[in-house]
Amino acid sequence: MEYCERLGDSFWAEPINALTNAAFVLAALLLFRLLLRQRQRVPWDIYFLTLLVGCVGLGSFLWHTLATPWSEQADKLPIFAFMFVYLHSYLAHVLGLSLVWISVCLALFLLLNVAVGLWLPADFLNGSVMYLPAVLALLMMALASVLQSLGGTKTMFTVIGLFCVSVTLRSIDQLLCDSFPLGTHFVWHLFNAMVLYWLMRVLIRPTQNVQA
Repeated sequence: MEYCERLGDSFWAEPINALTNAAFVLAALLLFRLLLRQRQRVPWDIYFLTLLVGCVGLGSFLWHTLATPWSEQADKLPIFAFMFVYLHSYLAHVLGLSLVWISVCLALFLLLNVAVGLWLPADFLNGSVMYLPAVLALLMMALASVLQSLGGTKTMFTVIGLFCVSVTLRSIDQLLCDSFPLGTHFVWHLFNAMVLYWLMRVLIRPTQNVQA
C-alpha cells in the first residue's frame, strides 16, 4: 500500500506518517502511569493491552519507514491483537459475561473478520475494510452497556464517532494526493491514538472492582 506522503524508497520517505506514531507511545505511557496509580490489583490483560497500544505505534513506525513485507505484518499484528484482547477484556471486566459467552462473541468477531476479508476487496476504502468489524463490535459493546445502564457509555459512543472519522481520514488519503500531497494518513494516527487511549480509560475505570 502506498500513501500520499511516500515519494521514494528511503527510510524517511514518510517522515510525518512515521513520526506521528509517537502519539501511540505517548498514549501507552499515560496509561501505564494511570495503572500504577490504581490502588487495587489490575488484571494482567489490562497491562497487556496498554503494552499493545505502544506496539501499535512501533509497528506502524516500522511500516512507514521500512515498507517491507515483514514490517507490514509488524504494523497489522498489534492492531488485530489489540482488537481481540480488548473485546475479551470489555466483555469480561465491564459487561461481566461468562467465559462461554465471551468465547461465542470472540468466535463471531473472528468469523466477521474472515467474512469481510473474503467478501470485500483488500483495497476497499483504501485498505480500511479491515476496521469495519471493529466499528461494529464497538457499537455492539456500547449498546450492551446502555442496556445494562453502565458508566462510560457516553465515552464509548464518543470514541465510536471519533473512530469513524479516523477511518474516513484513512480511507480518503489517496483521493486527496493531488490537492493535499501530505495526505490524511498521519491524522489517522493522531485520532487513532486518542481512540485507543479513551477505550483503555473506559476499561481501566472498573478494574478496581474486578478480581484478576
